[in-house]
Amino acid sequence: MTVELTIGPIDNSRNAATVCEGSYTYDRHPAGLLVLHGLRPFYPQRSLVLAEADTTRPGTLTGRWEASQFAGAVLTGTWTSPAGKQLPFELHEDHTDGQGHLMAVRYELPDER
Repeated sequence: MTVELTIGPIDNSRNAATVCEGSYTYDRHPAGLLVLHGLRPFYPQRSLVLAEADTTRPGTLTGRWEASQFAGAVLTGTWTSPAGKQLPFELHEDHTDGQGHLMAVRYELPDER
């Protein structure tokens, strides 16, 4: 499974809230793309809570990801289905292509405000 998260402002305005959003796919599985978005504004010192939806039905939640800690190199927590089934998750930051080759990592220079 590959999870990609982006943390940043909603828009370019000075007062824009910082959010966490992203997507994930199952490697080598035709399940399709699932999107993730924060259920509240992002604060670095607060644990992540993300809603999950299918791209074909973005208004229908397919799960909820709740981390035990704030975003970092390792992210652990619980995924909960709409029916209440819970599964633990543990995500590790990885900058390879899945075959051991280092991938390009994007860095951004924040706008000075």
